[in-house]
Amino acid sequence: MTNDKLKAMNARCEAATEGPWQKIKFCLNAVGVFFGGEFPREICSYTTDAVSNKFPVRVARDLDFIAHARTDLPACLKEIERLQKVIEASKDCDLVGVEMCPCVRQACETCEHNIYPAAVRKALEQE
Repeated sequence: MTNDKLKAMNARCEAATEGPWQKIKFCLNAVGVFFGGEFPREICSYTTDAVSNKFPVRVARDLDFIAHARTDLPACLKEIERLQKVIEASKDCDLVGVEMCPCVRQACETCEHNIYPAAVRKALEQE
């Protein structure tokens, strides 16, 4: 994924209404995604016909996705940024010794063998 795409995704997140968002059934035949507070503001909604009052399963799933995307996407972008720092810090790292480390399958922060350079360990510790 290019840096331009990541920047565009970050810009969309910053421009969107602050979160968290939540899915709410707000009348007999309508459900939507709202930004909370004392007087919630509607982000989007779906209304059924007045006769059936049944929502397709896909609508409920789509609205769940929309509601969670407001917090999920920024979290994913933050993790991508953290991992990019780890990759950048490890560019000069000689990882030949990693295969010989007895705890290579454990999380790096639990490794007591200090096979990772300090810059890599520091980048891995940042959350």
